[in-house]
Amino acid sequence: MECSILPFTKAQFEHQCNIEGELTYNRIKEMEEENKIHGKVKFFNKEKGYGFVKSGVDEYFFHKSKCLSDNIENDSPVSFEITFTARGTQAINIKLL
Repeated sequence: MECSILPFTKAQFEHQCNIEGELTYNRIKEMEEENKIHGKVKFFNKEKGYGFVKSGVDEYFFHKSKCLSDNIENDSPVSFEITFTARGTQAINIKLL
């Protein structure tokens, strides 16, 4: 399962935006990856389904439902995005590197 800002497939995108000078599908995918934060899993409780990722000095809570990879473990290198919720800043779209 992959999360994307694109609501359509590569073929649909290329069909709709086949104009020279437009952003290409691959460049948009690169831009998505550039906006991700890289860090590692500081703690993950498989039974309870939550944990924390760390990037530099910042730590973010995450729930397993926000993981794009199934085999998340402590100290795993990951990329992720952050979101702001009523409960604070949280990590989403967590993916093993």
